[in-house]
Amino acid sequence: MEGPAYPLWVANAACAYNTGIVECIGGENASGYSLNQTYYSSVNSSGLGNWRAGSDYPTAVSDQSCFTAKSEIFCVGGFDFSPGLSSLDDAYYSPFPSAG
Repeated sequence: MEGPAYPLWVANAACAYNTGIVECIGGENASGYSLNQTYYSSVNSSGLGNWRAGSDYPTAVSDQSCFTAKSEIFCVGGFDFSPGLSSLDDAYYSPFPSAG
């Protein structure tokens, strides 16, 4: 089943799920640059809802690891391809978006 198109072309974003919401963070655009945008969508028995813009991630990132615990999302490491390649040792967390 196909859902609504993601708001932008992206590869290697990290996505995590918690209580009916999926959130995707960063990734690389078609030019190979890392992104800091986040988007989230509701998930239900019909599939995905429309994507909504979330708060920007503090840095451009791709290939990071993200997970949820309780009502927060945690992301660690990754790469920044903007404009070269940098390995990141950053760790960030924030409240998981709500469906509202």
